[in-house]
Amino acid sequence: MPKNPPESMQHHLRRRLNRHARHRWPHVDAIEVCFRAGFAYVTAELPCGQSLPLCRLRFAGVLHTWGFALYLAGSDSYQDDILPSGLPAGSPEEALDCAGALYLDAPAQAIRVPTGLVVLVGPPASGKTSFVQALIARGQIDVEAVVSSDEIRAELFGTSPDEAESDTADAEVFEERDRRIVARLAAGHNAVAESTNVTPQARAR
Repeated sequence: MPKNPPESMQHHLRRRLNRHARHRWPHVDAIEVCFRAGFAYVTAELPCGQSLPLCRLRFAGVLHTWGFALYLAGSDSYQDDILPSGLPAGSPEEALDCAGALYLDAPAQAIRVPTGLVVLVGPPASGKTSFVQALIARGQIDVEAVVSSDEIRAELFGTSPDEAESDTADAEVFEERDRRIVARLAAGHNAVAESTNVTPQARAR
């Protein structure tokens, strides 16, 4: 099992993250860091008493470089991600900025989610899932509101990757996605269509 960094390094990381957070997010009470099995789990403590998970840092033996994983509120898990530098690892401040931009920045918190159908548009790895997870974490949408073609594909073909990429699979995935969207809208609920939707034809349907 991977070892945690020395106590002195743990203390140093907490001080760095809290010092950085005080300047960028003064509304945050504190940044808590919990170490388990070589990982540092970073959480923001908010004035309302809420604890908001942000990210997980992986200790690689170097004080100034940590692997980065973003917290996903919908699945209550962490997913390895890329920092704005394009690298999977960087300074603790870079990691905190990346997660904080999604979960802590005031302008993002003020986003108004329209009633009805919301269609996200963007190629893979453009941030659609992270954006949705941030809205879920803030309580602006329910987990059930998100209709993800990737999640449907995993549900239907998770153990058959070759089959999952076929034209027949695509048709089945999007037919099921559309069915779920129609059902939510008919019940008077929001529906967030989380697919690439990058072509006019994909959006028109």
